[in-house]
Amino acid sequence: MKFDSQRPIYLQLLEDFKIKISTGEWKAGEKIDSVRNLAKIYEVNPNTVQKALAELERDGLSESKRTAGRFVTEDTKLISKLENKTFEKIADDFIEGAKNLNLEKDEALEQLREYWEWKMIDIKNLTMVYGGRAVLDNLDLKLEEGQIIGLLGENGSGKTTLLRILAGLERNYKGDVKIKGENPGGLTNSLISYQPDHLAIDDNLKIVEIVDLYRKFYEDFQSNKFYDLLEKFDISKDLKMKECSKGMRDKVQIALTLSRKAKIYLLDEPISGVDPKSRKIVIDTIIDNFDYQGILLISTHLISAVENILDRAIFLDKGKIIINQSADEIREDKGMTIEEYFVEVM
Repeated sequence: MKFDSQRPIYLQLLEDFKIKISTGEWKAGEKIDSVRNLAKIYEVNPNTVQKALAELERDGLSESKRTAGRFVTEDTKLISKLENKTFEKIADDFIEGAKNLNLEKDEALEQLREYWEWKMIDIKNLTMVYGGRAVLDNLDLKLEEGQIIGLLGENGSGKTTLLRILAGLERNYKGDVKIKGENPGGLTNSLISYQPDHLAIDDNLKIVEIVDLYRKFYEDFQSNKFYDLLEKFDISKDLKMKECSKGMRDKVQIALTLSRKAKIYLLDEPISGVDPKSRKIVIDTIIDNFDYQGILLISTHLISAVENILDRAIFLDKGKIIINQSADEIREDKGMTIEEYFVEVM
């Protein structure tokens, strides 16, 4: 979020919080993220977040519950009024801008209504069948930007299939999958940086040659950033892929994925082949290079290795979402680590 230097930051935060409520990103009765996490997402002082949240509560749009945290109001009439007010303001701005595109008012409003419903990732009734078995079973999921999300489950739970669908690599599914209002593939390829569990590339290529390929295929690939990451991993750019261990290959893949300027990062088991000593370096690299204006979806069964960086945890079992909760909510309400909770419910 870019802040206007002419207005107090807490008021701009307050406005954004109200937009989240009016668009349904923050649902009625839902627990609001912690001050610490919001400060990290917006890159502002926690005191500024606290002030904005206090104003939100004064406006009746949230309420604090002792020991439980802060929640969005359950007053649907108040939320409905906010929705109308927010839509009217955005519509006025949108219609004014549409004049430059020679759009009629009704046409501009119709486009705005469609955009209003878009989420970064919006999945409805997704089913994928392999060999008569539902790998994904009538799955619903909505995700907004500003989160590192753990897609957690045992092998065969459907994690890889879901990521491949989002990456536009699987088309033979039933249901509706939208990324910013578009079907996966084609127009969404510029939004997504996908790291598969195995990089399908010629083992005889040197790392420096792979970088050249990425620069040709992806306009948003930042080679300088890649080489900085490679240096952190202490890997020579002149090595051939066949000369790299499984852990080194995984690190190269992570560096390639994070060196794209994407909105959505999909990492499939990124640390499965990395030794425990190197995992901290990999995790720190992910944190340091994630843009909180986007989404990072990381699939893994090594929950303890990633749970400290997660903003949200999704438990997947036999193609169904069993749990979809914020990490703070699990820790605070359940009094457990994410791994402990996973073991209990799965």
